[in-house]
Amino acid sequence: MIDYTAIVTLIVGLFSGGGVIWIFTLKSEKKKKQAEADGEYQNVYQEMISDLREDRRIMKEERDNLLVEIKELQMSVEIIKADIEKLKKRHAKEQCLRMECKERLFG
Repeated sequence: MIDYTAIVTLIVGLFSGGGVIWIFTLKSEKKKKQAEADGEYQNVYQEMISDLREDRRIMKEERDNLLVEIKELQMSVEIIKADIEKLKKRHAKEQCLRMECKERLFG
C-alpha cells in the first residue's frame, strides 16, 4: 500500500532544504516496517499455539476414549477367565471315570 503522506513529506522536505528530515523519516519507516513484520510473526505464532492447543484437546479426548475401552476390555477378560475356570472344573468332573466319584455324582 502506498503511503502518500510519507511521499509528500519527503518531497516537501527535500524542496525546503530539509535533507536531514529525509534521514529521520527513512529510519521511522524502517521501524514501522519492522514492527509490521514482527506483528506478522506474532500472528503466525499465535496460530501455531492455537493449533497445538486444539491438537492437545483432541489427543486428550482420544486418550480418554481409549482408557474407557481398556476398562471395558479388562472387564471382558475377567468374565472370560471366570468362564474358563468354570469350564475347567466342569470338564474335570466329567473326566472322572469312577462311578462312585463324588465329584461326578453330585457335581
